Amino acid sequence: MAKKKKKEKSPEERIESGHKAQGILDNPIFNDAVEELKDAYHSDWERSHPDDSQKREQTFHKIQVLEDVVGKLNSIASDRKLAKRQ
Repeated sequence: MAKKKKKEKSPEERIESGHKAQGILDNPIFNDAVEELKDAYHSDWERSHPDDSQKREQTFHKIQVLEDVVGKLNSIASDRKLAKRQ
């Protein structure tokens, strides 16, 4: 499947997206869910058998994806500051 090229966002769209991303990051329900998932994933990893490399690797990837989502939201939120300067 070919990857679609994204249209460049205008500064106004970047500012709006940044505000929305910050709203998600500031949402206590979102933050609680992220923390609960991280705790659950870490517990799964700690309880897994050292020889169960597949489960340990899957758990590691879950943690990474969760951190990627939060990181992307932070990036979008930060981008609004750059867009305001344009």
